[in-house]
Amino acid sequence: GYTISHLIMDESEFQREGRNAMTSALSIVENGAKLVILSSSNGPSGILADICSEVGIRHLKDWVVRT
Repeated sequence: GYTISHLIMDESEFQREGRNAMTSALSIVENGAKLVILSSSNGPSGILADICSEVGIRHLKDWVVRT
């Protein structure tokens, strides 16, 4: 069989079943796979927006690393 090591969810903010897909993906993440979630913005709601909000990222300036 195959083992998934990386899963990329592209344009996750626009997927109708995005939350279900994310829930399904968590089982492979728990087994060591890397999950990459990316999307252009769909406003202040959606999978990526929710995750950013939970970790304190509200604006791009909140996570840009300045050296």
